[in-house]
Amino acid sequence: MDHLIQSGQGADALAAKLLDGDLLQFGAGSFNNGATIQAKNHCNISGDPSHAAQITVAGGHDGVFVSRYVGGASLSDLTFQTVSKASAACSISGSDCTINGLTQVGAGRVLTFNSAQRLTADMLISTNGLMEDYGIWAGLDGLQPPHGPIDCRLARFDLTMLLGMHGIRIHKHTNLVLGDANLSLPGFNFAGRVKYHSPYRGAAITLKEGSNAKVIRVWTDGPVGVGPNQAELGNAGWEQLRTDGTLFSGCEFNVQDRFFALGAGAINTRVETSIIRAQAGFACLSIGGPWKAWPAATGVFDNVQFFGSSLCGQSNRPYLAGFTFTSCTLNGNPLSSNGDVIQTKGS
Repeated sequence: MDHLIQSGQGADALAAKLLDGDLLQFGAGSFNNGATIQAKNHCNISGDPSHAAQITVAGGHDGVFVSRYVGGASLSDLTFQTVSKASAACSISGSDCTINGLTQVGAGRVLTFNSAQRLTADMLISTNGLMEDYGIWAGLDGLQPPHGPIDCRLARFDLTMLLGMHGIRIHKHTNLVLGDANLSLPGFNFAGRVKYHSPYRGAAITLKEGSNAKVIRVWTDGPVGVGPNQAELGNAGWEQLRTDGTLFSGCEFNVQDRFFALGAGAINTRVETSIIRAQAGFACLSIGGPWKAWPAATGVFDNVQFFGSSLCGQSNRPYLAGFTFTSCTLNGNPLSSNGDVIQTKGS
């Protein structure tokens, strides 16, 4: 059944009665919802493509929730203002869902997808700097795979974090893809962008325990970190947690006065055809040695341009032994396979 909500109306009563396959469409304008829209199997929740609907949601509620037992729901051309920082414009735990055009203008997250499977999302936006928690979040402490997101792809996203903890923080991921090899944000030559300037001093992107993540054509103004979550210590099976096989390709990371950080347990990381730029006077990399049950970080840097005072701090240099550098430079000077500067420009 098709349902059209006009400006000034709320969808509370109707959303509670959505059935499988229903279409819920918001006309142009502003709306107020006192409760979360509960998506059903193969339902379509959309706004006006020419003027995205803006929906203000009461405290403690997500804009849209897709439960673990719901599949095939789709969302498009929607803008939410969620007032609670841990609420999201959309929270997905179901399977085979799609998002095309989702904006957050309030304090909450754009997207939570803790146990989603095969989610495909594009154009996840929040650029006003009001988010107070995470921009995008998935995975919970204390759960073992496969309870995190599986086979999920977030193609284009644009986040500005002035208040929150991290731009993107994802745990327990399997075959995650952030970014896209072909799609770009409008007027920008990357698929994903995260501007991070929060006093919390977190990260633009932090990927915790998981396997085979790909970060493709993503740009950050802020640090990036990879490695298992120390909050897992003491949880069942924490010793086996790793962040294994992460690929970064075609990216540019402006890591400010911190680092591109690969912590203990971040193994088999590959960074290729990318730029890592530190603020003047600061090193580019932080490499974790073995810690408790977690092994030292390992990986490959291939065709990476580094800009900074040094590749890494002196305390990190022993752990570069777990990495290979091919066709890499530091401030334009070629690096050897073990990360040493081969020659200085002009010498």
